[in-house]
Amino acid sequence: MKKYPTTLPVFVLLGFINTGILATLPDPFSTDYLNITETSSPDINFNHALRPVSDIHLTGMSVMIDAEDLIQNLHAPYHNVHHIRRYHVFADEVVIRSPFHLPQTEVRIHARKLTFVDKVGEPRTYIRTTPLFNLSAPAEGADGGDGLDGGDVYCFAESLEIPADTFARFDLMGAGGQQPGPGYDGVDGDSMDEYSNIYDFPSINEYIAGTVYMFDLSLGGDQLDIFGEDDWPNNGTDALAGGRPGTGGRGGDMLTNQNLTAITNMAGGLSGPKGPNYSGGDAGMPNPSYHVSYNLTAGFPKMYTIVEGPRHILDGMDAMAPDPYSPFGNAGFYQQQVRSWFHPDVLDAIVPYATDAVTQDRDFVFDMLNDYLRLTDEFQETTEWFEMPVYQQSKVNQQETEMRALIATLKDTSARDWPNYR
Repeated sequence: MKKYPTTLPVFVLLGFINTGILATLPDPFSTDYLNITETSSPDINFNHALRPVSDIHLTGMSVMIDAEDLIQNLHAPYHNVHHIRRYHVFADEVVIRSPFHLPQTEVRIHARKLTFVDKVGEPRTYIRTTPLFNLSAPAEGADGGDGLDGGDVYCFAESLEIPADTFARFDLMGAGGQQPGPGYDGVDGDSMDEYSNIYDFPSINEYIAGTVYMFDLSLGGDQLDIFGEDDWPNNGTDALAGGRPGTGGRGGDMLTNQNLTAITNMAGGLSGPKGPNYSGGDAGMPNPSYHVSYNLTAGFPKMYTIVEGPRHILDGMDAMAPDPYSPFGNAGFYQQQVRSWFHPDVLDAIVPYATDAVTQDRDFVFDMLNDYLRLTDEFQETTEWFEMPVYQQSKVNQQETEMRALIATLKDTSARDWPNYR
């Protein structure tokens, strides 16, 4: 197909008598040929928030996505914006001159020519659909949420102009998984004072190590001196494990008519980081513990008697951090189709541009319209055409009529021997 230049200074035939006049084609980047439709939808869960979303439908003769371009201004309103559900572009030419991030967005490009331009000293250009990460912390012990899937890209172009490298110009990587909710360490059990060797009297047995409660027992069974409390040290409490890290989101799908495998990243997102292990609380001391009596009654053997025990005090259970189910999410799906780049929505810009250009370069307009008539006729033989709503088919039919009328006008008002289309 003939390349349509941005400007074309040539000597052209203007009617039958005006010859040799220098003419320049209309600027294809002019906003005169740019049409943007934004359709809003009610709140949905998008990029980790309940928010209204927008679908962008953009047609133009030549479309420039450049942070420094303030004429078409197609970068700032959409770059890193979190509510764009769909971003569809239909143009004769699309030029990407700045990194362009559309998180979780479905991107569709139909262009005769798609160009990526890297500026000297600035980051390389790309289209990225990786969603936002969920950076919030889940509740204690809760699992992290899975990362969101990367936005799908549908890229159909007749020709590509891309710097000669393997940098990912299309980055459809899934978002990372969420961090897990934290756990906590167990609490140490309460310890008690030990009363194991209070009396310095000869005894027929050894004092009981680990005694936390001891009393003197009189002949009548009365408790005389009491040491400690009628209680026991506590077990340590169990630790609570943190949650499981969220799995990375799936990479977006790429559907294209070009071989873009070397410059497309469809990897799944990395899963969330594994949390730490947590320790159970230590058992209270002494361990084991005893309740003991001691007989001080005159005339009786001095001895220690275990009333209750041993009581074994337990450490709390440790809690190990769980691994993510997978270190990363699944990769997206890549499919290369044999199909034309053309979509009839591009005619929204082609017809008015051709109308304005007809007085500057009739040969150019004739060739361009013939080519787009051919593409339109071919499209009307596809399944996609028959699946279109009737109102869209009617619009395309009307645009086709206008293109044929322009060609007829060129033939009627020129001395050139115009070839017939097809």
